[in-house]
Amino acid sequence: MERARLGACELALALTFIAQCVSLASSQDSQPCKHPVSESEERDCTFSSERYVSVLLTDLFGTTDQKNNGTAPYDKTTRPVLDQSQVLNVSVTILVSKIVELDGAREEMQSNVRFAVTWTDEFLRWDPDKYGGVQQVSLSGEKPYFAPPTTFWNSVDPYETMWGSGDWIGTISSDGGVLESRSATVTTSCDQNVEHFPFDAQTCYIEVMSYNYPTDQLMYLAHTNTDASSLKSSSWNITYLGAEATFICWNSMGSVKTTSLQDSKSQLRAATQSTLGDAYFEYCLSGFQIKLEVKRYYESYLHMSCIPVAITVAITFVTFMLPVGGGERTGLIITSLLTVVAIMFITAEKVPETDDMTVLDKFYKAMILINLCVMIECATVSLLDTYSIHVDIRRLNLHPLFPEVWKSTWQSIRSRNHISDQHENGVTTIEENSSINADTEVPSFKGLKRIKALAKAEDQRKLYNLLLDLKMPECFDSLVAQDLDDIKILEHFTPLILLEKCEGFTLGKAHVLLEAVKYNVKVDNIVPLGDVVDRMCLTIFPVIWIACLQGVLGDYIDIHRILFGLLW
Repeated sequence: MERARLGACELALALTFIAQCVSLASSQDSQPCKHPVSESEERDCTFSSERYVSVLLTDLFGTTDQKNNGTAPYDKTTRPVLDQSQVLNVSVTILVSKIVELDGAREEMQSNVRFAVTWTDEFLRWDPDKYGGVQQVSLSGEKPYFAPPTTFWNSVDPYETMWGSGDWIGTISSDGGVLESRSATVTTSCDQNVEHFPFDAQTCYIEVMSYNYPTDQLMYLAHTNTDASSLKSSSWNITYLGAEATFICWNSMGSVKTTSLQDSKSQLRAATQSTLGDAYFEYCLSGFQIKLEVKRYYESYLHMSCIPVAITVAITFVTFMLPVGGGERTGLIITSLLTVVAIMFITAEKVPETDDMTVLDKFYKAMILINLCVMIECATVSLLDTYSIHVDIRRLNLHPLFPEVWKSTWQSIRSRNHISDQHENGVTTIEENSSINADTEVPSFKGLKRIKALAKAEDQRKLYNLLLDLKMPECFDSLVAQDLDDIKILEHFTPLILLEKCEGFTLGKAHVLLEAVKYNVKVDNIVPLGDVVDRMCLTIFPVIWIACLQGVLGDYIDIHRILFGLLW
């Protein structure tokens, strides 16, 4: 009997423990209704948390039937302030997470942003004790409450609002505080100055404003909590990010936009008061703008465009060391010019369209001009070589731009225009009907008279040494034996006379001999004028090249450091 009695007690204790556990578990999901939750009916029961929220929303916004027939306790078209003469302050925090694109051609900026907007709705307040301690309610979907009608002032889409059509989350607190947040990709206009492209810096704004309510009804307080260094962009370096209030006031005469309401009003009144007089009327709106200062990453343009073009143009300076007669000089210059043009076309897609000339355009222009100057120099040297113009290098060193040198060169070229060289069977013929003024002396004619003097017995040794330096000693007897006085009308064509007197002479050697005897110098001192021009350009053009780089790019990059780095 005692065993049966003990078993019954144990069973009773177990059932009591299970009942207490079930009661404790149910008490976590429900709370006793200590106060009536609605004025229309009294409830003395136990509600779940979801039921409290449902009842709260019904009490705040009304039922569906009340909304349809206009008897709902809440009107979302009315500003949520008990005293309608008071201003509704709206605080906005904008988090700019990324700059997707900054298009210079269309002058647009596309960015990913997240908004957090807070304000106090005095019609959405409740006692948490009446609703089971519920202090906050989160909503999504269609907004049942008032939301500031906020529009992007500089949006590409004129109808795009800050709330947009995307997902949003709203949180209402028991004290009437409302918090809304939303993520969006916003495309705004951004006026750009690409004069310094690709070293340009731009300032763009995300401007937000409400058109429906003036400043005496709604005011924005904006800030951003994004550090500029945390923003990422593949093409831009964000140097500054900040928020500031903006105000725009306008009347029938115009509008003024500043960062101060008083400044906007005073500037507008100063501009229009004299015209409008006592009938003055103004309408001011509150807004804010997020200011972004960005600087373009120019390294890719430097490595893909500037450095290859500069090196390509510098390679053309090798033409000053190539022989004049071959086609290597012309081929190298044309190849360099075509390479520069090809790089220009490749990078043209990335260059924004503008009426002004950008830094990159100036750089291309300078490099092409240098290339064309090298081409002109090569053509000039080829012309000098064709006419076989030689000068005394010592006189040229003392006077690099000595006018007699260039005068004699021009006279030699003019005299050569009256010569028709017909190389038939190795014989050079001269036109007989050349009208030449015999009194005009050119350097070659002076050299011929000097040769006549050297042909005398006492000076024959000097003439022989000159011919020996030219590796033509066999022509000595021909020059000494011939009577040069019988040349009358052809005295100006002395190089060709020497060609007649000795078959071993070439036109270049004849010029060298004439200049050597004219200035009474050694043959080694007589050099082609084209070689002198090449040597001068080999020194001058690299200096011009560096000066152009410094003048165009020196304000943005350290040219000397890059050059030393390339040389190293």
